[in-house]
Amino acid sequence: MSSAVMSVGLQGMKGERVRVEANVRIDKEQCVIIRLPDASMKESKERVLSCLHCLDFDLSMKKLTIHLSPADLRKSGTGFDGAMLLAAYQQLTDSPLPIDDSVCVITSLSLSGELLPFHG
Repeated sequence: MSSAVMSVGLQGMKGERVRVEANVRIDKEQCVIIRLPDASMKESKERVLSCLHCLDFDLSMKKLTIHLSPADLRKSGTGFDGAMLLAAYQQLTDSPLPIDDSVCVITSLSLSGELLPFHG
């Protein structure tokens, strides 16, 4: 079972809703982001993993897969960091946060989990 958090991506001047899903399973330690992320988003996995380590989650022998949909929408920038972290957190904790589809998370993260401004 996966968890999902909503975010927003920009397509020109128009905002598009993006569903950020995370799945954690026992496997070789790895983090993968799928569904048209650009190069800046591929670096997001390092920020998300660093934040999870700061929260004392044991990620050894766990594979974290992050899925961004819709699949045909190009995703760029660091504004999805917070949604990816929350989706992963929901999968790793015993007491998930009450987040539904009416909440959109748009923020960039530092390596320690501090919220950072971003261009967009």
